[in-house]
This record gives sequence, C-alpha cells and structure tokens, in this order.
Amino acid sequence: MQEIMNNQAICGEYDCRSILRNADPIKMRTKGASAVTGDSNGCSLERSNCTIDNPLYPQDGVESDCIDCSNQIAESQLDLFNSSGLSTNILYVAQAYGINEFIISALISKLTNVGEDLDAGGFVPCSSPDGCYGVMRVPIEQFNKSGDPTVDGPYSEAAIIAGVELLFAAAECVCQNTIMSMRRTVEDIIMISKSAARNAIFFIIFSR
Repeated sequence: MQEIMNNQAICGEYDCRSILRNADPIKMRTKGASAVTGDSNGCSLERSNCTIDNPLYPQDGVESDCIDCSNQIAESQLDLFNSSGLSTNILYVAQAYGINEFIISALISKLTNVGEDLDAGGFVPCSSPDGCYGVMRVPIEQFNKSGDPTVDGPYSEAAIIAGVELLFAAAECVCQNTIMSMRRTVEDIIMISKSAARNAIFFIIFSR
C-alpha cells in the first residue's frame, strides 16, 4: 500500500498539496443547480429544494428539477467553452496539474459564467480592491506575483493556472485540518479529496 501511495508515476504524491488529484466528479454527489444559479439562467426553482450543497451540513433529497437546470446550463455554455481556445487550455492545465478538467470547467461556469461576466478588458468586480481578472475570477494581487495578467488574456492557460493555484491552496487547507488518523488509507484520501473539492469551491466563490 505504502509503495503504491509513494509511487508518483502511478498517482503522484499523496500529500495535502496534491489531494485534488483524487477528486472524481463522477463519484461526487451533486444536487444540481441552486435556486440562485437557476434564477440567473432562466430556471424557476424552489429555493427550499435547490440549495447549494454545504459539505458541513449534507442534505438528503435531490430534486430532479435542480439536476435538469444544471444540465440545461451546461448545454447552453458548450459554445462558450469551445470559443477562444478555452476548452483546449482547460485540458492542458488539467493534465499539467493532474486535476479533472470538469472540475475546472465547473468553476469557470460558476465564477464568471464562462467569461460572459467579464468586461471588455477581461476584468470582473470582486472584493479585491484592484478587481479580479480572467475566467477563474482571480484577484489581481495573485497575478502580480508572476507579472502582468493581461499579457496572455483572460481565457489563457496562465489565467486558468492562477485559479487552479488558488483551488489547490484551499484544498490544502482543508486537508491539513483533517486529523492524521483519517489520512492513512486510500479510502480516507478519496473522502478528503471529495470534501476538499467542495470546500475549495466555497472558498473561491465566497472569499472574493
């Protein structure tokens, strides 16, 4: 077991920094679109049934209307993902970081409506005093660590990488706050990665 977990050729290093490599959307529960997201995308959803899934307080019921709305949104955004080379850039970054491309795509959909919320310069308002930039709504100060964010453009690999770095930082925080006795088996790692992915999405959306 330990040999497998330490073999980077198989699965990479099982540490808190790389925990999201194990997040598989196919195995993660979804409640579909929340009522708030549905309202902004033409769906009429019951607010008591379609709520964002807080990983600290799991809910039991899954409403088909919420799932249907989520599918409707995904279908309506296909052309946006295929424009500006975005889908190609997402795949490149996903492979480079060993993270599922659909997690990145879902974040881009939620954070900037696949770039539709960006202004002509690629910026979007947020709590950062200098604003946020790119399809992953990254605060300008994060980009300033590596140079001018506008050089490569809001749909670029660089813009996506900046968002993934924030995602990894949030997941690392969740993992580090999980006691060591619950980080010993492959099953433990998978459960942490699920929680890390959900909490990371909350972190990126609500910390702006």
